[in-house]
Amino acid sequence: MASLKDEAEGVVYFIGHGKTGPVKIGFTADLDPMPRLRQLQTGSPEQLEVLGKIPAFASIERKIQALLAPHNIRGEWFEREAAISVLRRLMNKESFHRSDFVDQLLTISIKSIHQENDDEEALHLDVARSLIQDVREQLSRVNTEQPLPFRCWLMTQSTSDHATGDLARDMIQDPEFPPVGSLGDYLCYIKSVTYSSAVIRATIDAWIECDLAIRSLPSREQDKFYWPTT
Repeated sequence: MASLKDEAEGVVYFIGHGKTGPVKIGFTADLDPMPRLRQLQTGSPEQLEVLGKIPAFASIERKIQALLAPHNIRGEWFEREAAISVLRRLMNKESFHRSDFVDQLLTISIKSIHQENDDEEALHLDVARSLIQDVREQLSRVNTEQPLPFRCWLMTQSTSDHATGDLARDMIQDPEFPPVGSLGDYLCYIKSVTYSSAVIRATIDAWIECDLAIRSLPSREQDKFYWPTT
């Protein structure tokens, strides 16, 4: 059963340390995080700034912090790029999809192949055409351009018995897997290490799940919260 603290309503705030420093993610029952910022400012040598706030239950603060655990610096302070990538999704519910992105998958695939191998070229063309046909509608509803802390989310899927879980387990074994990036960044990386159409498709499907999961977090209706369990 949720505690009274879990059921508290207020805002999850993101406070930035300077222009390039870490970001504090916290919760306040007040709708205005400025009193909290002023408290923090007295002990900070850098100017602090409220980067954004999300109406949410108190429990959402911990879910966001758990997601960003690999980017934690200390306490409630997290690496800036990863924290801001989550904040942008939570603040902007609408799609950021570019109408030409799916079509560009074909171009990306062609550019990434070894031109001297006709079999590889044919494979990439087939994969690209299949992906364009299968995921065009799904990708039109998610953010494909803004960076996403994809590695963090995949870590929550490592025990899942499906393609996303397989991808997560492979990612954990790969120290070079990017912690933050756009869907295009991840597709380029995936295709630099494998030509498997199954892995490419799993990456796109996992990205869609991750984007929708994060953007669904700040809901006032607690029974509609969606978050993968490990």
